[in-house]
Amino acid sequence: MTGQGTVDQPVAPGAPGPSDPRARPLANVEAAIGDAVATILYAGLAPGMVGVLQMNLVVPEIPDGDEALTVSIGGVAANPAMPPAAHR
Repeated sequence: MTGQGTVDQPVAPGAPGPSDPRARPLANVEAAIGDAVATILYAGLAPGMVGVLQMNLVVPEIPDGDEALTVSIGGVAANPAMPPAAHR
């Protein structure tokens, strides 16, 4: 993902995300799949990549079928993401 805003570690423009310590957004990050809140294990700049936010989360118990992933950072929601048609 992109658009996480300011992070807690200084990262120069165009520089890859650091690995130790990792750079995490200062704004609150939330995620849900369908109506179920997902537990976020890590949200921060992807180490070694430029401008990429990595999010590791636990998929909550959800019913079978397609459910949208929704993410918000600092209370601003991104467009929901659906699984690719090949995986439906």
